Amino acid sequence: MRVGGKIELKEEFYKDSLYKNILKDVFNADIKTIVGFQTRNPIHRAHEHLQRIALEICDALFINPLTGWKKQGDFTEAAVMSAYKTMFDKFYPKDRVYIQGLQTAMRYAGPKEAIFHALLRRNMGCTHFIIGRDHAGVGDYYGIYEAQKLAKDLSMRYDLGIDFLLLKEPYYCSKCQKIVSEKNCAHYKEHRIAISGTQIRKDLSEGKIPSELMMRSEISASILALGRENIFID
Repeated sequence: MRVGGKIELKEEFYKDSLYKNILKDVFNADIKTIVGFQTRNPIHRAHEHLQRIALEICDALFINPLTGWKKQGDFTEAAVMSAYKTMFDKFYPKDRVYIQGLQTAMRYAGPKEAIFHALLRRNMGCTHFIIGRDHAGVGDYYGIYEAQKLAKDLSMRYDLGIDFLLLKEPYYCSKCQKIVSEKNCAHYKEHRIAISGTQIRKDLSEGKIPSELMMRSEISASILALGRENIFID
């Protein structure tokens, strides 16, 4: 099936959000490096761990959650923003973090979408971009570090105008008693407690506070306060 005909531009929908350096006036002049973080979920302990590492490396952190189409069962924009508002108000340095939604669809296209996400954030003013476990993946369709491999390969061949922070999956180690990754912990097989997004969703859908090991109770409470009908996309 093919469709032909005249194309008429109705609205330059992405003009101010995808291609404009929106961060140039957000941070003070001392901020030289800004790391972007793509998300479609409320912040949990694993994402917090990645973001804190990024803040050690870069001057500032830009949280840029998707606010366009997402699949059924994903978190709503309200749930994501409520979680991050709590995190910003209670835990993060206010002069080094910024959040703004990005109204584009989640495509679940894995590695290629990870690069697309990075280039969008480059255009918005980021110097660095985080790619973690199974970026833009769905189920077990992609390998968990395929996106990182593509990012590394492309960076060696081209100047993409943005640096990547390729970080391993964080988990809670009952031996170390902290959030770690396989790169800095020897107990992956014996003492690993996964920070499960599936379990977090299940708990919140049942009106329960997830384990403090997975999500801060303050974050969970802010999400549950929205009411079940406002937490998940139907």
